[in-house]
Amino acid sequence: GTVVQVVQGLDAARIAAYFAQALESLAHALEKQPQQPVHTLEILPAAERETPFVTDAAPQLMGERTITACFEAVAVRQPDQAAVVMAGQTLSFDQLNRRANQLAHAIHAMGVIPGERVAIFSARGVELLIAVLAVLKAGAAYVPLDPAHPVSRIGYMLADSTPSAVLSTAAAAPLLQSLALTVPVVLLDDATHASQAECNPQQESLTSHNLAYVIYTSGSTGQPKGVMVEHHSVIRLWQGLNAEVFAHCPGVDRVSMNASLSFDASVQMWIQLLSGRCVVLIPQEVRLDADALLSYIDVHAIDVLDCTPAQLDGLLEAGLLDGHRAHPDAVLVGGDVLTATTWRQLQQSPRVQFFNVYGPTECTVDATVARIRADSGRPNIGHPLPQVKVCLRDRLGRPVPRGVTGEILLGGGQLARGYLGQPTLTAERFAEDLAAVGAHQAAPGPERLYRTGDLARLLEDGSYEYLGRNDHQVKIRGVRIELGEVESQLLLHPGIDQVVVTARGDYPGDRRLVAYFTSTAAAPPLAAELREMLASHLSEPMVPSAFVLMPHWPLSPNGKIDRKGLPVPNTESMSARCNEPPRGDAETAVAQIWQDVLGLPQIGRYDRFFELGGHSLSAIQVVVRLRRKFDVEIPMADLFAHSTVETLARHVVDLLMAKIGEEDMARLSDGLDDLSEAELLDLLEKEDQR
Repeated sequence: GTVVQVVQGLDAARIAAYFAQALESLAHALEKQPQQPVHTLEILPAAERETPFVTDAAPQLMGERTITACFEAVAVRQPDQAAVVMAGQTLSFDQLNRRANQLAHAIHAMGVIPGERVAIFSARGVELLIAVLAVLKAGAAYVPLDPAHPVSRIGYMLADSTPSAVLSTAAAAPLLQSLALTVPVVLLDDATHASQAECNPQQESLTSHNLAYVIYTSGSTGQPKGVMVEHHSVIRLWQGLNAEVFAHCPGVDRVSMNASLSFDASVQMWIQLLSGRCVVLIPQEVRLDADALLSYIDVHAIDVLDCTPAQLDGLLEAGLLDGHRAHPDAVLVGGDVLTATTWRQLQQSPRVQFFNVYGPTECTVDATVARIRADSGRPNIGHPLPQVKVCLRDRLGRPVPRGVTGEILLGGGQLARGYLGQPTLTAERFAEDLAAVGAHQAAPGPERLYRTGDLARLLEDGSYEYLGRNDHQVKIRGVRIELGEVESQLLLHPGIDQVVVTARGDYPGDRRLVAYFTSTAAAPPLAAELREMLASHLSEPMVPSAFVLMPHWPLSPNGKIDRKGLPVPNTESMSARCNEPPRGDAETAVAQIWQDVLGLPQIGRYDRFFELGGHSLSAIQVVVRLRRKFDVEIPMADLFAHSTVETLARHVVDLLMAKIGEEDMARLSDGLDDLSEAELLDLLEKEDQR
């Protein structure tokens, strides 16, 4: 079967070489090892057994300096240039360096020593970057915690990471009170830090192999796992992206920080600061509103934007590529798979350069990059960064031929140290060399390989085509999710006997988690109940959009649950309310927009958007379409405040009526439901003429 896969699309000489090797291997096995399994026969010619399928684009780049040493050099070189901007607040490189020094000395005064960990629990803001830099200057590693996550999840991460201190703000700190912390909490907005020294802390023992941060990702055991990354890995990422991305973007000065600090894409802030560029933080409310984000890009003159494919789709719908909208010079897209439709759209862009980046947290954010151009061919994840080694292996750990699907194994200088406090898992996922892949041996050195669980194949042009996962890990809106973690939480409900969580792509460009479960309880749990339970333990992207009660499981011929046979969830499984149909033109228009975005056949006037599987990124599409439909300004927050068809339609009508002159108000007082969309638009047109 492998030979058949290989020969497709190859020239006659290579086909002959593969068949010759396969026949030679078969003849040798029949003579010397007749009991050898057929699937272990070697079909690769010796010349292709290793080098064509192991890519190490690698001139050895310098990675032996620390992040802090590199930053301090920039602060000396350009002290007065802007380093961090958010809304109306700006810090120069010198100001950022001095304030981070003050906080670092305060951290030392509390007894934190190099090598320990410090948690950061704060909303987005300039103080967040000061805190991160201060922790590194103190010789410690930062552990980012997102205040938007459930308290129980934050509590687990704090207990697992055992920080020596927690940095927070007066606004965020109250959320920590229920966790009964035994370590000091330092408030970032406490003015007493200003009394500390402004000089750079001297850390003689700090090297590039010190831990820089621990970021938590979803874990298959039911709890998140902490990935440990050292300074040198970040330095190599900085050098690699400068060589493969920013070399194509001359004159870049201002780059966004769009991702949450608890998401590994935020590490790219160091690429910008260490290059002397200004980091522009995107406020949370702006991140969730495509129109507002495009305006923010314009106002703050952002040259390069980072985003996920789902967020990019919202920006495209809001007019990112339209001639009259502001746009960045370049966009880095990562965290999930670009659809073929979006890929083709990006290929035709004459105004913006797009880069598709791929990489797990365990390889320090990005391992490969594809520059999307008109001649880029099919969607792909491109070529490795300069110090990343990419190998494709079959299930036995052997190299696969060009064009054949294999698991992606990553090596090189960007690899993480491993998982915090989990040596067995580290040994399972990281291996010392190719031969050790199947043996699950751990190795601390730079020659390790990380088993990603991602599948790909090497194309003729040397780029890699991503083909999905080989396990139960998925990405939803850029967030890596172990389905086992969601299943483990659901099984804690006494009314659930068995559960399967899967990611469905029933709607183009929108993958959703769906939970299927069986129950022998007299009153099986409802979707709303299960959603509320999960929301108290899991982050928002990990909560399924639908919960389907199964009378019995579809089974495969070998008796296992047939995941492909699981049904498409209906509206009931998404916690729909009383399905009274919409009233009036306004409600009908709102309901139709929801149906189009959510891919549902019918929506009632009392249904709630987020109970129907809506999320922050699909909400962007709804807001954009409402603005276009009714020509009124609708902030993203309005969809959260008016979450039913009825209340949102009434709010839209109120906004429309606010634009209408007083002389027309009297005849509209009979009621909103009888007012047609055509009448409203006619009145608006008259008002515009006035």
